[in-house]
Amino acid sequence: MKVATFFTWDYSLKSWLDSKTIERELKFFKHLEKNKNISFSFFTYGNNEDTKIAHEYRLKSVYPIFERKRFFKNRLIRLIFSLFIPNSYKKEIIDCDVIFQNQLLGCWVPIVAKYLYKKPLIVRTGYNMLDFAKQDAKSKIIIIFYKMCTIAALKFSDLFTVTSKSDLNFFSSNYPKYKNKLIYRPNWVDLHQNISLKNRSKNKLLSVGRLENQKNYTYLIKEFKNTNDWLQIDIVGSGSKSKELKDLAKKQNVHVNFLGNLKNEELFKIYKNYMFYVSTSLFEGNPKTVLEAMSSGCVVLLSNIPNHEELIENNLSGILFDLNKNELKIKFSQISEDLPLTNKLSKNAVDKIQKNNSLENSANLFLSDFEYLT
Repeated sequence: MKVATFFTWDYSLKSWLDSKTIERELKFFKHLEKNKNISFSFFTYGNNEDTKIAHEYRLKSVYPIFERKRFFKNRLIRLIFSLFIPNSYKKEIIDCDVIFQNQLLGCWVPIVAKYLYKKPLIVRTGYNMLDFAKQDAKSKIIIIFYKMCTIAALKFSDLFTVTSKSDLNFFSSNYPKYKNKLIYRPNWVDLHQNISLKNRSKNKLLSVGRLENQKNYTYLIKEFKNTNDWLQIDIVGSGSKSKELKDLAKKQNVHVNFLGNLKNEELFKIYKNYMFYVSTSLFEGNPKTVLEAMSSGCVVLLSNIPNHEELIENNLSGILFDLNKNELKIKFSQISEDLPLTNKLSKNAVDKIQKNNSLENSANLFLSDFEYLT
């Protein structure tokens, strides 16, 4: 089986390389190619640099769109001309059995390809882009554009996959006409072996995420005011709030180490150094970092938003805290001194991830989707 895979709009192999996620992003596709008899053709919004990266990572069929087509700096013009992209790749798309859009943004390109070449289309969404835009108070124009993308993807796709049950409920309720196309496909994570909490510090917290409002790091820092003498918080990620958060940590007398971006394989290794992982997010999709922390045996403390609540059972496989009650510090202090409880939470979290979020399980589910349409 051959699958034409379109990248997220304006993303490329170079984007994945720069964000240090390329190994993880490609691992899923390589696993399917090696074990499930599927071959992928990647259509990226890159240039000749993507050709070089493809060679380095031993990818056989990569088509950087802006190696063949003109790149317009104006995003609106670039978007309009993107409607003609499928015309330039007629032979390559016709040769495939299924078209796969990896994330909602950019869905208009494979939709055009679907109707030009009569191929089934799967649109995968990692999070509810429309809801995120509203939560982030984006402009009305962006919200309208995302809504148009959402409706178009639901209407013209053959399958529309979501990574969380919360998103499944949202789309089912708001777009019941397309309910039969909706499929729940949670994110996958690598699984650790021989997990133990021994030699992990109980006076350290790990958090991973972009330094933006969504991750709510201001709350995290303020919660642990004046703990500089006994607690360290390590944050992996970068973003526009970097200086603001560093200044706040100093002002609040909190020892925060801002570690910047790490390659996924580096991050995978360091989870096992931490007993506790915390997420103070205001909203989420199906956060891979939380799943990775759970698979590593970390005791996770999560804000009680809907998408976190479906990941753990409170006091059984993790701890939920109310953002409005400022109870994170209290709950952390309680469990950090309760070794039997931390061992139970750690083991249950690992068991849950191994059961529901393995790479093999995810690959089998996606294979069934591809086979259903061919």
